[in-house]
Amino acid sequence: MAVLLTGCASAGLKPVAPPSPPQAPARWNAPAVMPPAASVGTPSRAEALQRWWSRFGDPALFTVVSAAQEASPSVSAAASRIAQARAARVSAQADLGVSAGLQAAASRSRASPQAPAVDALGVGAQAAWEADLFGALASSASAAQARLGAAEAGWHDARLSVAAEAGALYGQLRACEALADVTALDSRSRDETARLTSAAARAGLRASADAALAQAVAAQGRLQAVQQQAQCDRLLKALVALTALDEAALRRALAPGRSRMPDALPPEVTALPGELLRQRPDLARAEREAIAALADVRAREASALPRIAITGQLGVGRVASAGLSADGATWSIGPLSVTWPLLDGGRREAATAAARAAHDDAARQWAAALRQAVREVEDALVRIDSVRRRGDDVVRAAEEFQTVLRVTEARWKGGLASPFELEEARRSALAAQAVRLDWQRERLDAAIALYRALGGGWDETAPTPPMTPSPLAATTPARP
Repeated sequence: MAVLLTGCASAGLKPVAPPSPPQAPARWNAPAVMPPAASVGTPSRAEALQRWWSRFGDPALFTVVSAAQEASPSVSAAASRIAQARAARVSAQADLGVSAGLQAAASRSRASPQAPAVDALGVGAQAAWEADLFGALASSASAAQARLGAAEAGWHDARLSVAAEAGALYGQLRACEALADVTALDSRSRDETARLTSAAARAGLRASADAALAQAVAAQGRLQAVQQQAQCDRLLKALVALTALDEAALRRALAPGRSRMPDALPPEVTALPGELLRQRPDLARAEREAIAALADVRAREASALPRIAITGQLGVGRVASAGLSADGATWSIGPLSVTWPLLDGGRREAATAAARAAHDDAARQWAAALRQAVREVEDALVRIDSVRRRGDDVVRAAEEFQTVLRVTEARWKGGLASPFELEEARRSALAAQAVRLDWQRERLDAAIALYRALGGGWDETAPTPPMTPSPLAATTPARP
């Protein structure tokens, strides 16, 4: 029988190609890329990304990111999927072993009015086992294990996404606060110009239309200041919603660093595109989903072949009736059953075809995820290069306008410049400072995008819940 069934296995199972890694570009095409080489004594790529957050030196940023990860519903849902996948893995692995149970029974009966009552007591154990001759159960267990790995990688990816979102929102708030200060100074300068113009108009030195125009410009400045502050308040409330922190407590935590832009160099790109497969948790999830789909195909194919199972039981009991009793043991081995599906209306064949289609789709999804990952890195690098190329001019413009303001102020104090010239120089310097702040915010956004695209320092050995309650080092900024 064993030889016959083995022959059926070789004839019935169709080979399924194992999932192979998708093809990645040989090199990066965007500028500002470090050469793909590691120096002796330098931290690994994962360690370098894990430490990247600590470069900011901002405790409030750590608080925001940690609280956002703790409160995130996407992280919670990912943790729930891990628990479900673990339960499915335990169930699938249990099918490979022997199932056993205990049973106890007691009864009292009378077969007829003339017959004496019969008392019966019994205790026994039952066991069952299925021989996984063609690997259907093992394939199901492999699929469950792969899906658990996919769920764990999904949890890491969720935390990484939340960390990047919280960091970017935090940077937007700091930039907004700095811009609010600049806008307030600009509004006061416009008010001063309006006052000076109105005084000159009353003295007959300026036209009344000039005074009206100055008042209109001052009103616009006040309007912009109110709008800018409202935007900052909205960003703060967005952080409250993201972190689930009390607004008053969050304001106190953010107060020491108000208007100070967090700044750090972008992560170094030392890996080739193909290495993203081992650096990004979303790609690891896609890979394990493809592995699980392949195992499903093999399980479906094996389910169409014969199955062998055996059961047995052992027990002790006592029977008493009419003053007589008997004790003894009972046992049985079997039945040994062989189930060979023949006609099922094409149900199993259709299920196998569906599993193969799911496997093909999972492989394509994996390849698409890699292409998207490469695109995200390339896009972040282009943004960083654009920011870098504009940086010298932005900084120089702000510094030169500040120099003009200092010179004009000195000339005004010496009676060589009018107050109108002074306020005009002040507003020009403030406008250049606003451009610089917006450039700093863009640089921070690009750096965080690159950190996210590179996987945030994730590796396959990173812990997952509930094995460890501590924050994930790869996605939580190191405490300064």
